[in-house]
Parts: sequence; structure tokens; C-alpha cells
Amino acid sequence: MDKVVHFHIPVDDMERARRCYMNIFGWDFQGTGYPEYQLATTVDTDENDIPKEPGAINGALYTRYSESSLLISPLAYLFFMTSRADSSTLFAPGRIPYCG
Repeated sequence: MDKVVHFHIPVDDMERARRCYMNIFGWDFQGTGYPEYQLATTVDTDENDIPKEPGAINGALYTRYSESSLLISPLAYLFFMTSRADSSTLFAPGRIPYCG
């Protein structure tokens, strides 16, 4: 079975979202040099940035709209690695209340 390998979650308020995910889930965040894009660490990784826990993934928060973004996105994105993909994608968009 193919696994989700990374996620992007859009937020309206980066600091509020960081506090929310840190307090609720214990996630850590790392800057990227761009305040509108923060790496989210949900689980420890090895020296190659591979999660140490099987099935676990890390991802990022990004500001829904910013000067450097090329699009406005209301969706969270999940990234998969697979050799069985076609051009169709199925997902149900939604917001996580009080988290961004």
C-alpha cells in the first residue's frame, strides 16, 4: 500500500496555527527563511529526514495568501509516492476550526 509522505496545511494566521498545532498535537516548527511557510515536525526523523516511526509523516503550514504565493488555496494537500497513479485525484476539502 502506498503511503502519504508529506502534507501542506493552509492557514490564515501563522502564529495562531503554530500555537494551536503545538498545543494540541505537540508538533514542532522550523522556519524556512519564508515566514509564510513553516515546516511541521510531527515525528522525529533520521539523518536523511525520514520519519523514524513507520507510517508517520511530516509536512508544513503555509499562509493561505501571501505576496510570494502564486495562488490562493483553501485546501490542505497530501503528497503521495506511488507507481500506480493516474491523473485523477479525490479529496474532500475542509477547514480545521480554530487552527488557522
